[in-house]
Amino acid sequence: MPGAPRSSSFARGLNVLAAVVDGGPQRADEVAARTGLSTSSVYRFVRRLVDDGFLEADGHGTYRVGPRLSRLQDGPGTGQTLRSLALPFLRDLVSETSETVLLTVPAGLSALVVESLDSPHSMRLSFAPGTLRPLHAGASAKALLAFAPQDVIDRVLGGRLERFTPGTPAKATLRTQLARIREQGYVVSRGEVDPHAVAIGVPVLPRGRLACALSIAGPEHRFDGNRAHTEVRALTAAARALASRIEDSARTLPAPPYSTT
Repeated sequence: MPGAPRSSSFARGLNVLAAVVDGGPQRADEVAARTGLSTSSVYRFVRRLVDDGFLEADGHGTYRVGPRLSRLQDGPGTGQTLRSLALPFLRDLVSETSETVLLTVPAGLSALVVESLDSPHSMRLSFAPGTLRPLHAGASAKALLAFAPQDVIDRVLGGRLERFTPGTPAKATLRTQLARIREQGYVVSRGEVDPHAVAIGVPVLPRGRLACALSIAGPEHRFDGNRAHTEVRALTAAARALASRIEDSARTLPAPPYSTT
């Protein structure tokens, strides 16, 4: 509504929706802390947003992006097709690395988790499909950002970079990191979003166009020594194989959203 005051009910509802879109799945009290609204007000807004399909509840008090927004982020049929193509490689990576494996795609200025397969270890990191992660922190996101169009990179670097931990990169550091990721073709992050977590991400580039990213994540104590180098090789091989599979299926898969050329 043009000219609507930021204190209007409409604006507050948008703030609640934006909190979940930007911050990923959250409880109502977390949304309240992020938006400055009372928890009772947040509940009132999320009920309407759930009814309208913009958010969905997981049955445990957590709200995430709903089907109406997921369709917009994913493109018609893209996520389901990509998930089907990637699943064999994700399963192989879990078997080979014994860590949580993620498939992420760019969604505006966020990384959308399309699929996540959990580590068999009792101590693991878990990510629900539909989670939106910021592009400036974490391996699964920075593997996408490094190969995004320059205008996307400029928008991320020109905005406010939320700091999740002391390890979250500042703008100058992030700019340097992105150049290094493009040069070496992978990224290792340590404690950037979750303290004491390590993640490794690689882009998937069919015909030089960014389609998605593959990453593994786990607690830092399992990434001692040269283990990261071994996992980079496994991820890189899987990314190349998935890129070839996507190329073979190009007639049924819509064009990837970002080009590296």
